[in-house]
Amino acid sequence: MPDPVKPWEQSFDQPGSADRRAVRLGTTLSVLIILVALGVALFGRIPLPACPQFALLHTGFVFLLNTITFFILLILLAHRRLITYAILAGTFLFEALAMIPFALTFPGMLVGDTAIIGGQQSATWVWMLWHTMFPLLVAFALLADRHFRNRKIAKMRIPIVGVVVAL
Repeated sequence: MPDPVKPWEQSFDQPGSADRRAVRLGTTLSVLIILVALGVALFGRIPLPACPQFALLHTGFVFLLNTITFFILLILLAHRRLITYAILAGTFLFEALAMIPFALTFPGMLVGDTAIIGGQQSATWVWMLWHTMFPLLVAFALLADRHFRNRKIAKMRIPIVGVVVAL
């Protein structure tokens, strides 16, 4: 059982958090990622056939994973009542909702070879906003954790914080 007094960033330092199997799995996945990167570097110049469905699959997958992460962080917020979880939940909700304008502005994702809304560069700007805001919001969550360490949100305020995060 994790020690409730330890800061959340030290939760993996507790006994039983990473056994030999978990370390072996992490090492295996790291080697696999390196091998795939080497394969891309070696064969990256060979063109593959176009697959317009990939963008839709990717967008749906990102939406699903970010939504699941948002709900997990809301559960952690209700249990631990730390402001960091509220900020991170809002971050992942933003990431999930950013997939909607991305899908609508990406040419060929939903309708033919055109976008439903926006111009030729709209999808690029949505992508830039999406990839810029995520690290900024995570950094903000880390700064808030450092500033408000171990200060808990009152139980009565949790629904209010949840609504604010959702907005």
